[in-house]
Amino acid sequence: GVDANDVASPFGDVTADKVKSDSTANATRYIRQFPDAESVSGQDYTASVYVKAAGVNWIYLALWELGNFYIGAAYFDLQNGVSGTTTHGTSTIESVGNDWYRVSVTGAGTGTGKFINEIWMAEGDNDRNFDGDGTSGIYVYGAQLEAAPSAGPYVRTLSETRSISDANAESLGLLVEEQRANLLKYSEPDSRSTTAVVAEWSFNGLSPLNEIEKEL
Repeated sequence: GVDANDVASPFGDVTADKVKSDSTANATRYIRQFPDAESVSGQDYTASVYVKAAGVNWIYLALWELGNFYIGAAYFDLQNGVSGTTTHGTSTIESVGNDWYRVSVTGAGTGTGKFINEIWMAEGDNDRNFDGDGTSGIYVYGAQLEAAPSAGPYVRTLSETRSISDANAESLGLLVEEQRANLLKYSEPDSRSTTAVVAEWSFNGLSPLNEIEKEL
């Protein structure tokens, strides 16, 4: 399941969520979102998210296209702050303080369809199967998908995609010319559904597998 607004985010406000495993042995656990965005052939795309260990020390971040599987995917060690195996595309990990890391994967689109953005809990490098205990997991904040070769400034989304110019205009009262946008409709795992609904989060192997009710 997801404990909403469980700890302080990398920016200090208590809006980061805890994603917990269920208690099944030798199983996989992930959250995923189906962005309502079409891949463009040859365009670089970068998926990023802020993560922190909460009993689970490894994650696997994956970006793939329907019909073409992964274009960017990598394992990350949240205990030591290093990348593990990059299985597709390229990857980065950056410490942002208080045991939080911003991780990202980048790959080139093939124009075969819409995206799937996934965050897996992992046992270790190249190992996404583990024994859950019903309480251990990861803290998650600020998922982002951009048509860009690297992760840009985080843009929070609540129910629609937004550009950084939208966010800056909102917070600073200014118009900033910037084309980067977060293509994810919901940047935090506050799904209204437990199935593959376009633009919403869905869950596998969590405790419990249920709809999230969250104050935004």
